[in-house]
Amino acid sequence: MIAIVEANTIKYSKSNLITSVIYLRFKSFCFPDDVWYDFSLSVFYDWVYCLSDVMIREVDLDFWEGPYLVKIKKQNEHFFASCCDDKFERKVLHTEELDMKKFLESIYGCLNIIRNSDNVAGFQKEVDLKIEKIILMLDKNMAAIAGAV
Repeated sequence: MIAIVEANTIKYSKSNLITSVIYLRFKSFCFPDDVWYDFSLSVFYDWVYCLSDVMIREVDLDFWEGPYLVKIKKQNEHFFASCCDDKFERKVLHTEELDMKKFLESIYGCLNIIRNSDNVAGFQKEVDLKIEKIILMLDKNMAAIAGAV
Protein backbone atom coordinates (compact mmCIF):
# COMPACT_ATOMS: atom_id res chain seq x y z
CA MET A 1 0.00 0.00 0.00
CA ILE A 2 1.26 3.43 -0.90
CA ALA A 3 -0.23 6.92 -0.60
CA ILE A 4 -0.97 8.84 -3.79
CA VAL A 5 -1.64 12.53 -4.42
CA GLU A 6 -2.54 13.67 -7.94
CA ALA A 7 -0.40 16.76 -8.57
CA ASN A 8 -2.72 18.31 -11.15
CA THR A 9 -5.62 18.37 -8.64
CA ILE A 10 -3.93 20.28 -5.79
CA LYS A 11 -5.76 23.43 -4.69
CA TYR A 12 -5.06 25.85 -1.85
CA SER A 13 -8.27 27.30 -0.43
CA LYS A 14 -8.98 30.65 1.18
CA SER A 15 -9.49 28.78 4.46
CA ASN A 16 -5.82 27.62 4.34
CA LEU A 17 -6.67 24.02 3.46
CA ILE A 18 -5.14 22.01 0.66
CA THR A 19 -7.39 19.70 -1.29
CA SER A 20 -6.48 17.16 -3.95
CA VAL A 21 -7.18 13.69 -5.20
CA ILE A 22 -5.71 11.43 -2.51
CA TYR A 23 -5.98 7.67 -2.17
CA LEU A 24 -4.17 4.53 -1.13
CA ARG A 25 -2.98 2.13 -3.81
CA PHE A 26 -3.04 -1.51 -2.81
CA LYS A 27 -1.84 -4.40 -4.97
CA SER A 28 -5.21 -4.93 -6.65
CA PHE A 29 -7.25 -1.75 -6.09
CA CYS A 30 -7.34 1.86 -4.88
CA PHE A 31 -9.04 2.98 -1.68
CA PRO A 32 -11.44 4.72 -1.37
CA ASP A 33 -10.99 5.06 -5.17
CA ASP A 34 -8.58 6.70 -7.56
CA VAL A 35 -10.59 9.93 -7.84
CA TRP A 36 -11.18 10.55 -4.11
CA TYR A 37 -10.97 14.27 -3.30
CA ASP A 38 -10.05 15.24 0.26
CA PHE A 39 -8.07 17.65 2.44
CA SER A 40 -4.76 16.00 1.63
CA LEU A 41 -2.37 17.87 3.92
CA SER A 42 -4.76 17.53 6.88
CA VAL A 43 -5.24 13.83 6.14
CA PHE A 44 -1.46 13.26 6.07
CA TYR A 45 -1.01 15.15 9.33
CA ASP A 46 -3.61 12.97 11.05
CA TRP A 47 -2.23 9.76 9.57
CA VAL A 48 1.35 10.46 10.57
CA TYR A 49 0.26 11.50 14.06
CA CYS A 50 -1.73 8.26 14.49
CA LEU A 51 1.09 6.13 13.10
CA SER A 52 3.33 7.22 15.97
CA ASP A 53 1.38 4.68 18.08
CA VAL A 54 1.35 1.80 15.59
CA MET A 55 4.09 -0.11 17.42
CA ILE A 56 1.90 -0.45 20.53
CA ARG A 57 -1.69 -0.54 19.25
CA GLU A 58 -3.94 -0.72 16.21
CA VAL A 59 -4.42 2.73 14.66
CA ASP A 60 -7.07 4.18 12.36
CA LEU A 61 -6.17 6.26 9.33
CA ASP A 62 -9.28 8.29 8.55
CA PHE A 63 -10.10 10.25 5.46
CA TRP A 64 -11.60 13.64 6.34
CA GLU A 65 -14.44 13.36 3.87
CA GLY A 66 -16.73 10.36 3.90
CA PRO A 67 -16.85 7.31 6.13
CA TYR A 68 -13.61 5.65 4.98
CA LEU A 69 -10.76 4.44 7.14
CA VAL A 70 -7.83 2.06 7.08
CA LYS A 71 -6.92 0.14 10.21
CA ILE A 72 -3.19 -0.50 10.65
CA LYS A 73 -2.12 -3.27 12.98
CA LYS A 74 1.26 -4.76 13.88
CA GLN A 75 1.33 -8.51 14.40
CA ASN A 76 4.69 -9.90 15.41
CA GLU A 77 7.12 -8.30 12.94
CA HIS A 78 4.50 -7.61 10.25
CA PHE A 79 2.05 -4.77 9.60
CA PHE A 80 -1.40 -5.19 8.09
CA ALA A 81 -3.75 -2.65 6.54
CA SER A 82 -7.51 -3.26 6.57
CA CYS A 83 -9.89 -1.08 4.56
CA CYS A 84 -13.30 -0.20 5.98
CA ASP A 85 -15.97 1.68 4.03
CA ASP A 86 -17.77 2.74 7.20
CA LYS A 87 -15.76 4.01 10.17
CA PHE A 88 -18.69 3.32 12.50
CA GLU A 89 -19.56 -0.25 11.46
CA ARG A 90 -15.85 -1.01 10.82
CA LYS A 91 -16.65 -3.86 8.43
CA VAL A 92 -13.40 -4.90 6.76
CA LEU A 93 -13.49 -4.97 2.95
CA HIS A 94 -9.89 -5.94 2.33
CA THR A 95 -6.76 -6.74 4.34
CA GLU A 96 -3.23 -6.77 3.01
CA GLU A 97 0.24 -7.00 4.48
CA LEU A 98 1.86 -3.57 4.59
CA ASP A 99 5.45 -2.59 3.97
CA MET A 100 5.47 0.21 6.54
CA LYS A 101 8.74 1.73 5.37
CA LYS A 102 7.49 1.92 1.79
CA PHE A 103 4.19 3.44 2.98
CA LEU A 104 5.94 6.13 5.02
CA GLU A 105 8.26 6.87 2.11
CA SER A 106 5.22 7.32 -0.13
CA ILE A 107 3.90 9.95 2.29
CA TYR A 108 7.24 11.81 2.01
CA GLY A 109 6.76 11.71 -1.75
CA CYS A 110 3.22 13.06 -1.53
CA LEU A 111 4.36 15.91 0.72
CA ASN A 112 7.00 16.86 -1.86
CA ILE A 113 4.40 16.82 -4.63
CA ILE A 114 2.24 19.20 -2.58
CA ARG A 115 5.19 21.42 -1.66
CA ASN A 116 6.29 21.73 -5.29
CA SER A 117 2.83 22.32 -6.74
CA ASP A 118 2.38 25.54 -8.69
CA ASN A 119 -1.04 25.85 -7.04
CA VAL A 120 0.49 26.55 -3.61
CA ALA A 121 3.23 28.90 -4.82
CA GLY A 122 1.57 32.01 -3.41
CA PHE A 123 1.23 30.33 -0.02
CA GLN A 124 4.61 28.59 0.12
CA LYS A 125 5.56 29.76 3.62
CA GLU A 126 2.31 28.46 5.17
CA VAL A 127 2.53 25.19 3.24
CA ASP A 128 6.19 24.67 4.17
CA LEU A 129 5.44 25.19 7.88
CA LYS A 130 2.65 22.60 7.79
CA ILE A 131 4.75 20.12 5.85
CA GLU A 132 7.75 20.55 8.19
CA LYS A 133 5.56 19.63 11.18
CA ILE A 134 4.45 16.49 9.39
CA ILE A 135 8.00 15.60 8.34
CA LEU A 136 9.26 15.87 11.93
CA MET A 137 6.65 13.32 13.04
CA LEU A 138 7.31 11.20 9.97
CA ASP A 139 11.05 11.11 10.72
CA LYS A 140 10.30 9.86 14.26
CA ASN A 141 7.97 7.19 12.87
CA MET A 142 10.60 6.04 10.37
CA ALA A 143 13.19 5.78 13.14
CA ALA A 144 10.80 3.77 15.34
CA ILE A 145 9.94 1.39 12.51
CA ALA A 146 13.62 0.95 11.57
CA GLY A 147 14.53 0.19 15.17
CA ALA A 148 11.79 -2.42 15.52
CA VAL A 149 12.42 -4.53 12.44
